[in-house]
Amino acid sequence: MPTVTNYRLPTKQRQVRQRGKAVANVRNNVEAVKHRRVLGMKKWIGVLVLVPLALITFVTMLKFFGRISSRHGLWRSEEVIFFGAGTLAWTAAYLAGWRPIVSYVFGHELSHLIVAKLCGGKILDFHVSAKGGYVETDKSNTAISLAPYLIPLYSIVAMIIFGLLGIFVQLDTAHALHLGRLTLNAKPVWLLYLLMGFTWAFHLTFTITTIRAEQGDLKRNGEFFSTLLIFIINVVLVLGLVLIASPNPDFSVAEVFRCWFGVASSIVGWLFSFLT
Repeated sequence: MPTVTNYRLPTKQRQVRQRGKAVANVRNNVEAVKHRRVLGMKKWIGVLVLVPLALITFVTMLKFFGRISSRHGLWRSEEVIFFGAGTLAWTAAYLAGWRPIVSYVFGHELSHLIVAKLCGGKILDFHVSAKGGYVETDKSNTAISLAPYLIPLYSIVAMIIFGLLGIFVQLDTAHALHLGRLTLNAKPVWLLYLLMGFTWAFHLTFTITTIRAEQGDLKRNGEFFSTLLIFIINVVLVLGLVLIASPNPDFSVAEVFRCWFGVASSIVGWLFSFLT
């Protein structure tokens, strides 16, 4: 897999940093000291805040899955069947050796670019190739650096396209599809579920692969902090997909929060009894 440079500092700031590296005692550099302090603070935030959040959110997801599947047959719904088919299609393609590197690099860098623009940054340069890519901007923060790992860009694009199509076409109404002598009744929304499964699996696969490759995005924000944040956001996104796919309108965001607080209180109660 090629190296994805992703986000990089503007040219002038890179030149300043290069000059700083020429100084014998670079550890005394004010910027370097400040960066180490920020990384140290993020590590403590990871230990004290993100670890409990990750545990509680993950257990909530498992509990919610069990509740929906046992009471309302979620796994037999059209949404899950076609989403699962899309996931299996990507898995088969990946195991067969298909690696759409340029598509991944483009989506990766575009995620950096979009979030940088939303944060008020100015885009100075943008490059994508099969060997890697980067976005050069005058703004840097955690959201910009980790955007590709938090945002399933192609899944969002699929949702936007079908959302626009839904203005003109009844997506959940079966239409006759003629394949030679064979006629099938299919709903356009099934294709959306397939694409969502395919693109989500694509996002998850390359996110894991890139994290294992020790990307600079993660090192810049602290690998421990970044990995936990990526995990939490992706679990939340999975919960969101489950809510959308659930055939029961009673399962809402409010229900997820009630479940989350229930899990949190149970874990806190267990820890209290264990420590006392």
